[in-house]
Amino acid sequence: DFLKIDTEGNELNVLHGSKNIIQKHLPHICFEVSLTFWSYFEKSVESLFGFLEDLDYELFVLNAGRLQKYIWLNERIMNMFAVHESKIDELRNRGVINN
Repeated sequence: DFLKIDTEGNELNVLHGSKNIIQKHLPHICFEVSLTFWSYFEKSVESLFGFLEDLDYELFVLNAGRLQKYIWLNERIMNMFAVHESKIDELRNRGVINN
């Protein structure tokens, strides 16, 4: 149901390796984006976001205990949450996601 990834810039590799599991189970995904670590790798943060969006995930950040739609990276290190589009209404109805 939930996948937590904190691999110091290797999150995209983990997601690629678990793509079949993600597509089958549609877990909520939490991962850290550290622009410092990502600057050492040849892959961009946008490629990670694009990978998730291609799997029909929407990106969120935590704000005052609730998920808020991701707009831009406003800090060097951020915890991000990806929720499959089929589960967003349920989380919104439970008050987990801001409208």
